[in-house]
Amino acid sequence: MIKIDVDPIVLTSLKVAFPKANAAQKALDKYVELFEKMLNQTELNGITPYNPSFGVYSISLFKLNEKSPRIGSEKLRLHKWLESNKLSLHKTVQLGAIGGSNKGPSIIAPSHLITLSTVDDSNNSETAFKELHPNFDKLSAQQLANDYDCCNVDVDSLSNYIKLLSSNATLSRSDKTVITQATRILAAAQHEKNIYYQKKKYSSFGRTYYEGLSVQNIRKDLREAMLGNSFEYDMRSSVIAWKLGYAQTCIDSHKKLKGKTIEYAFPRCHQYWLNKSVLINAIKAHVFSNNYYSDEQQIKLIKEAMTALNFGARKSSHSYINHNGVYCKQAMGTIFKETDECERFLQFAPIVEFIDEQKILNKTIMDLAKVNQPDLLNQSFLLNKQDKLKRQKTLAYLYQNEETRVMNIVRANAKLQGLTVLANIHDAIVLKRELNNKALKKIHADIHNQTGNTFWHLNTKKLKRTT
Repeated sequence: MIKIDVDPIVLTSLKVAFPKANAAQKALDKYVELFEKMLNQTELNGITPYNPSFGVYSISLFKLNEKSPRIGSEKLRLHKWLESNKLSLHKTVQLGAIGGSNKGPSIIAPSHLITLSTVDDSNNSETAFKELHPNFDKLSAQQLANDYDCCNVDVDSLSNYIKLLSSNATLSRSDKTVITQATRILAAAQHEKNIYYQKKKYSSFGRTYYEGLSVQNIRKDLREAMLGNSFEYDMRSSVIAWKLGYAQTCIDSHKKLKGKTIEYAFPRCHQYWLNKSVLINAIKAHVFSNNYYSDEQQIKLIKEAMTALNFGARKSSHSYINHNGVYCKQAMGTIFKETDECERFLQFAPIVEFIDEQKILNKTIMDLAKVNQPDLLNQSFLLNKQDKLKRQKTLAYLYQNEETRVMNIVRANAKLQGLTVLANIHDAIVLKRELNNKALKKIHADIHNQTGNTFWHLNTKKLKRTT
């Protein structure tokens, strides 16, 4: 946990400008607390593109100003006052923006007026818990039940994981972030008798997320250590599985496809659903010409790119100027940093075929949605300025709602089996005990009968605690 120590000259200057009793001290304390919280959140989420050991962090300066306390009769924002009087607690390395090449939070460094130190979360579990859930003790039992999911943490496994990872001679930026996250989770769980609370955050697209640090946004090896011996069930290539559920309708209504099997009409999509590693390995060999990325990183980039294509990303790496005059990159250009790699990916014959198959499936899905779900036009966030459905957003909305529906069937069956759900991760769940073959067969039957889509299929992975 990052703590900030401020040079006394800041408080002295504030007291001179605002002599009212305790006004300066109270305002500065609140501002420092806010600044600390934002820096800690950056580390916990791992969103900074730079190593904090270099002395730089990524935060929203707009939010830091908007949430900073007011002071004096004119109700000045303390953040602005500090800047105007050359007492700012930070130096701006790069100002963030809504769009363009600097899109995202600002990159800042501590100013000469503050000193940062790191306090081990494990030394104070109560503080670690309150950092995550500041209003927790004010909630009723009913509010807790409605607003939070509880996760049982294998604290011994997580402790062993932290020790093991920390013992590495050279730690990557990712490893350092993961250790920070793991330490916070461990401390917060120990404060609540090995239970980790996660506040629900509902998306208008149908998914349930969690605020802050959760099982959904941590690295897979940390999740495994956190949950211990358990069983993860995730949908095989879930987006493709959802789309292939429309394949037969598409074939029946498409002159050139009539009479063909799904496997013959949509070979690339079917292959990706059946065994994605075959296609991914071919893409890796074609796209990446050097060893800059690890094998794991290459696979991650390809999966991100395939997901973007699933929702209609443009077949281009070129940049453009949006309607506000801001320089922006196409989705593919943000995934592949090297233009040559992006072009090789997009021009690879299997990808060209995959994109063509996607266009046909997307058109069928959108046409059916417009006819069968006219209420979509009541969802303003799905509409453009002409009040027509935005294709990419609508596809994402339809998929995420169906994904939630399918996983609810899985969760209901697990509950009937008396099984404990340790974690919900969108198209996956983690159970404490393994589903037997009979239960798994029933889940698939229920999903296929209720959705009419036989491509939904759960894969099983055994997770092991860290010893």
